[in-house]
Amino acid sequence: MAKLSTVLAGLLLAAALANAVRQPWEIHHDFIRLFSEMDGPSSFDKVYGPTRRKLEERGLTRLGYRTEPGSIWLNKAADYFLIQYTLAPIVLRAHTNEDEWVLMNYSATKEPFPAADLIVVEDLGNGLALYKRPQDTTPGIPQLGKVWHEREGVWMGTWKRRGDSGVFYAVWKGPEGVEIEDEVRFESLKGQDIVLYRKGTMGRYRGRLSDDGSKVESGQAEWFASGITWAATIEK
Repeated sequence: MAKLSTVLAGLLLAAALANAVRQPWEIHHDFIRLFSEMDGPSSFDKVYGPTRRKLEERGLTRLGYRTEPGSIWLNKAADYFLIQYTLAPIVLRAHTNEDEWVLMNYSATKEPFPAADLIVVEDLGNGLALYKRPQDTTPGIPQLGKVWHEREGVWMGTWKRRGDSGVFYAVWKGPEGVEIEDEVRFESLKGQDIVLYRKGTMGRYRGRLSDDGSKVESGQAEWFASGITWAATIEK
């Protein structure tokens, strides 16, 4: 059995290297690291098995998955797939901000770091920590309504408010059916002047709310080109 495992590992290594030659250096490096280690996935199971058990004890079956801000997914993908393999049947969702619980890979920063929309719940060790989206309620702002139908340039957006919080899950549709998803967070309302923060652009929308709170017209955003404005109608 040991000889068979060695032969299979050798075949996988040969196939991986043949493909990796045509890929960026980062992928080539990750394949070498993974398959040059005898029984690589089993080694990961020894490392991350306790993490899986801790998550199962909390009854968690699906989490978001993030890495440090500014990281490049191509350089992080190999670690993600190995961690996902090890934690199965727990599902890690790498490209969404919708989940209440998030598994954070902080291996590059060496310690858990602050996240604007999350709080650290537990350092799980081995470069992983459990984060959670706080219960975000923002009383006293009924002007936010439930859904904003927004327009900025050629993009048409639908912002859906999360419960009674000041956070919106936003989707924009542009030319040729292109879609963009992001998070928009209410920041302030002074008189009729409203400010919202868009996470993906790390910039702010500014506009003036109508007297009846039903719309915003001729708003500005920090990343807009000259002459571009945004507007929204607010569904109560």
